[in-house]
Amino acid sequence: MAAAGAASPRAVVELFVRKQPFRSIQIVATPGSGNGRCFATARALQGALERKGHRVALATFRDLDRLQAWGCRPRGDFSLLVCVGGDGTMDAVAGTAIARFAPILPVPAGFGDLFGRALGCPRDVASVVALADGGGEIVGLDVGLKDGVAFLCHESFGFIHDIQDRTERAFWTPQHRGLRLAAYFRTALRHLVDTPLEPMRVVVDGRPLAHDAIVATIANVETYGSWLRLTPDASPVDGLFDVFLVRQTTKRRMLAKLVAFHLGLAREDPHVVVGRGSAVAISDGKGFRADLVVAPRSLRFLVTPAAARALSAGAPARRVA
Repeated sequence: MAAAGAASPRAVVELFVRKQPFRSIQIVATPGSGNGRCFATARALQGALERKGHRVALATFRDLDRLQAWGCRPRGDFSLLVCVGGDGTMDAVAGTAIARFAPILPVPAGFGDLFGRALGCPRDVASVVALADGGGEIVGLDVGLKDGVAFLCHESFGFIHDIQDRTERAFWTPQHRGLRLAAYFRTALRHLVDTPLEPMRVVVDGRPLAHDAIVATIANVETYGSWLRLTPDASPVDGLFDVFLVRQTTKRRMLAKLVAFHLGLAREDPHVVVGRGSAVAISDGKGFRADLVVAPRSLRFLVTPAAARALSAGAPARRVA
């Protein structure tokens, strides 16, 4: 793969750590995530935390739009925000947590759960309660901002983004993991047939990285998990995005490259460009433009001690617990 300049070594980061129980806890959940498991998990957490003496409020939201609206004017006071859902759920509350200076405890319960998996966040009620009751450590993690809106995992543009957007906007998107993956593959095949690949210009920290990218992923953690490891070394504590691009080529070759990454068979390729930087600008010839910047260690997360140790040592963001 071609690289954009020399990547600076990852520095050891000092993270703010606090060990103490939280007495005022707000739980938010999106019941549609995780094939309906979110609501049951959130209710079980509420009961278990209350039995431990915590003051707990639970709010559930039918969709992310309602959650974001709540985030603009959250009621009550809380010292910990427990977020039960997927990556979209955590993105929706990130701005609220930053503004309130309240740490987030992610409870992965969605389809991808990329951010929660990267931090090694537990899913079972007993482990989550143990973290909230004084067994966890608070770390400051990077947040991505796309045109001022927070994201935690990654932002994709071009072919991959179009497939994801087209699948999620379908009249019916299956919740079962296997059926959902099959829906993505079907959409990808249709997209290859009926949609042209539009080239994009990508600039990283003021330096042009590509003028003809048809796939662009700007990542804060490893993208798409084990399914499509485009940025395996991305870390949420280095103050940098990892950038993955596929330059213009035929649809068949582009698909073959992505399949190779899926199977772990990717090799050096002049059409694949990787880079790293704190600011990325993406534009095309039709007036589209997106500006992405890193807000270093601006959001606090409650994680396991093992995850905190790995992150403080500058370890890549992958499952550390």
